[in-house]
Amino acid sequence: MRRNIIITILTAFVSITNAQQQDSLVDVFPLSVGNKWVYHYSYDFYWYKPPTWIDDSGKVEMEVVEKNAIHDTLVWKIRQRWIVRHHFRTYGDGDIDTTYDIDTAVTTNLHELQSEQHALFTDCNFDCYCRFNPYSCVFFFRCLDTGKVYRYQYVNKDGNVTVIGDYYPVASHHLTFRHNEGLLSDSLSTVGGTTTQRIVNLLSSTIVPVKESEKVLPQVMRLFQNYPNPFNPNTSIEYQLPTAVYVRIGIYNVLGEEIATLVNEKESPGSYTVQWDGGKCPSGIYFYKMNAGSFSETKKFLLLK
Repeated sequence: MRRNIIITILTAFVSITNAQQQDSLVDVFPLSVGNKWVYHYSYDFYWYKPPTWIDDSGKVEMEVVEKNAIHDTLVWKIRQRWIVRHHFRTYGDGDIDTTYDIDTAVTTNLHELQSEQHALFTDCNFDCYCRFNPYSCVFFFRCLDTGKVYRYQYVNKDGNVTVIGDYYPVASHHLTFRHNEGLLSDSLSTVGGTTTQRIVNLLSSTIVPVKESEKVLPQVMRLFQNYPNPFNPNTSIEYQLPTAVYVRIGIYNVLGEEIATLVNEKESPGSYTVQWDGGKCPSGIYFYKMNAGSFSETKKFLLLK
């Protein structure tokens, strides 16, 4: 009885999620050298000992200036120019109340893992940089901080997806991305001895088309786990080819019978994603197998209706 209840709940959750999302993964953070974004920026900070307030307002200009490949990771160098009006107040041994303009530039690295949904993470994080030096990075996220910051995601009917951060001491952290545009907004607040509220909203963007010559080719043959898993009824399967090769990907039931062929042709080097719609198949465990030259690998996935 308990198992049936759990399956019913999971089925309802997957159905609701699919109803709100598009069926395929899309690029919500386009990265190419020359891409630019301009954001409105506001930052309010309070420290209790001694009582200290910081109020900032202005804009941030961001540009991707360099790309490097390290093993299975792309490292994007992003230049950020901060143009803000800074108001600083503190009361203690010596009272200070001053306002002045800041125009400064910093460079940070955004890392993109070249697998599955392409997880993104930055060199900076909240504790080390943004709380005490707010002019270090517009966005800061590590895989462990949010767990769900990816370049390729499912989006809603408006082309947006919101990621919710969940790591201490951040009380609330919401990042919203848009298909083929990037980060739309970043709203963050904290509580405790320090109180912080930081809001970033996109004003304009310039997205440069990716040139074929700029694409980084995979170094090894790989077949990745499908996403989502479990799924109902659509799922995505990603694979990488370092050389041109004849590729065959098939779907099999638990009896070993092939029920669908997703790929059966020669393909050029690169990264690929194929979709499988299991809408006509019953719930259960299935397998997908990839053969490419001497490479052969099989993975298991679960269709849950």
